[in-house]
Order: sequence, then C-alpha cells, then structure tokens
Amino acid sequence: MKRHSGKWFGVMLHHTAGNTKEKVEQIRKAHINNNKWGDIGYHYVLEIDDNGRGHLKTGRSLFYQGAHAGVDKYNNGYIGLCIPGNYEKDKLSPELYDDLINAICTLEQKFCTSNGFLGHREVKATACPGKNIDLNKIRQDLTKKLKKSVKPIKL
Repeated sequence: MKRHSGKWFGVMLHHTAGNTKEKVEQIRKAHINNNKWGDIGYHYVLEIDDNGRGHLKTGRSLFYQGAHAGVDKYNNGYIGLCIPGNYEKDKLSPELYDDLINAICTLEQKFCTSNGFLGHREVKATACPGKNIDLNKIRQDLTKKLKKSVKPIKL
C-alpha cells in the first residue's frame, strides 16, 4: 500500500453497488481476496444498521492513500467514503441522507484542508455512487452545514 503524502483536499463518495447490509469487514475481505489489495480501498464506510441509520466506520488508515478512485492522484488527495448499496436502484431515506451529510461534515472538519467533495463518477467513467445520489445537492447541503463553500476540486 502506498503511504499518503500531502494533504486531504476533501471526501470522495462511492457506493458498493451491492446490498445495504454490507459491513466494513465484508468489504475489506472482498477487496483483499478479490483485488489482492493490502486492505479495504475506502478510508471510511457508512454502515447501515437495521433501522436504516448510517454509522461512520473506519476502513483503511488515513496513513495510506486510498484504493478507491481508480486515479492515483485522487486516491492520494481524497478520503474515500463508501455507502453500502446500489444507488443506481436504491434511494437514500431522508434519515440516511442526513447521516451521510453528517459523516461527510465530520470528515471534512477533522481532516480536509480545502472542503472538496466529489463523487467517483466525476473523476472516472463509472456510475458510482449511483444516479440516485445528487452530488450537487450534497455540496449545497454541506456548504450550508459547514458555513463554507464545498466544491468539486479537480486535482
């Protein structure tokens, strides 16, 4: 695994394209076994409990760059956050959407220098994190909550 260097510009959102019940350890095991990576590709996962609420769980250490973007500079510059589910089909409940916004705010406030936010599809030809996740609405809601402009920072 490559060590992280520099600063974190923001958070990049992903989905698993699987089911909403996936847990960090299941994703970690799949990434290690299927991709032959040293760890899970995402730094954080918003695990969804039986009540449909999201809880921020640690994945890969921030000491290492992610293996989530498919583009090295974004793996090194953005914290990878994944939400289990397939948001090409699934939709976020209002409560889960609020949990997602709160999780991104927590990561932005603790670790990021530039208030950047991207969806995976904004840097690579993929549907991730799914058409039912409105990245511009997320940026607007993050800007309101953080009281500073959150933007798609391209590296």
